[in-house]
Amino acid sequence: DLDVTKTASVELAVVGQQVEYTIEVRNPGPSIAKNVVLTDRLPEGTEFVSASTGCTAAAVAGIETVMCDLGNLEVNQS
Repeated sequence: DLDVTKTASVELAVVGQQVEYTIEVRNPGPSIAKNVVLTDRLPEGTEFVSASTGCTAAAVAGIETVMCDLGNLEVNQS
């Protein structure tokens, strides 16, 4: 099992305001998590700008989705 936490740079965005989302994926153990891929759908009406290395964005069923290939996560690694 992995722990996933998502935070936003603002609580309530207004039209035209850029919002930064941070997603942390942590492996609490007891084993290595292999071939971890994070998939996150962006809120409706938002536009993807950029992401960390290893992440890509694409429209999936008309919804902007970010996918990050995180590889293997050791125990307690995030």
